[in-house]
Amino acid sequence: MSRRLPWVKWSYADWLNEHALLLCPYAARGLWADLLALMYHSPEPGYLLIAGAAMTPDQVAKLRGGTADEVTALLGELERAGVFSRDRRGVIYSRRMVRDLGDREAVRRRVARFRERGASSNATRNAVVTPTVTPLSRGEAEAETEADTEKKQNKDNGADAPGVEIPASLDTPEFRKACTQFHNHRKELRKPLRPTGERALLTKLTGWGVQKAVAALNASVANGWVGVFEPREEIHYGKRTRPTTAADHAGGF
Repeated sequence: MSRRLPWVKWSYADWLNEHALLLCPYAARGLWADLLALMYHSPEPGYLLIAGAAMTPDQVAKLRGGTADEVTALLGELERAGVFSRDRRGVIYSRRMVRDLGDREAVRRRVARFRERGASSNATRNAVVTPTVTPLSRGEAEAETEADTEKKQNKDNGADAPGVEIPASLDTPEFRKACTQFHNHRKELRKPLRPTGERALLTKLTGWGVQKAVAALNASVANGWVGVFEPREEIHYGKRTRPTTAADHAGGF
């Protein structure tokens, strides 16, 4: 037992209801209380030892008062009542104290192992992993530089072009600009175009021609529409005219 508290749990109910102890006279009970204190502070807690050897009645008498004969007689009363036990060395020990201290030490060791496992797990989880960086070859570095330069030029020109290839009939600066604006518009609406929808839109715009396609994309951005509708002539109602709206375009994208 490497660690001991300066106090021990004491159950008054157990003390007053211990039948073996109640069979002993008052003097024997008082001696047993003193012996419990001596055993708790023994080099081997729970055992009545001094300098590594069994404590004699004469030594007990000198430490706690009285005579060796009185201590011998009172120890006889306690032993006949079964209050304490002796080990193979003949050393007096308290069964209850040895058991309680053993249980407490087992709990302390179990908690220590649990904390060690927790500390090891935290250290592993918080460990910094240094990634292995493979240097690029000269050709790869040049290709990456060219790609970065092209991306920067496209960004400077406002060309956030779609990921799907634009048909040759629509591939003009005006269409690319309108297409980029529509892409950004859809992102702002939190409804970005997917590749499948993008291909379908480009197929439809190809049939309209580049001028109508640009006008349709610009109209969708200007009016806050999600879809793209083919521009039509104004609808005439007698003398009055009104511009077309999204409701007029059935089957819009």
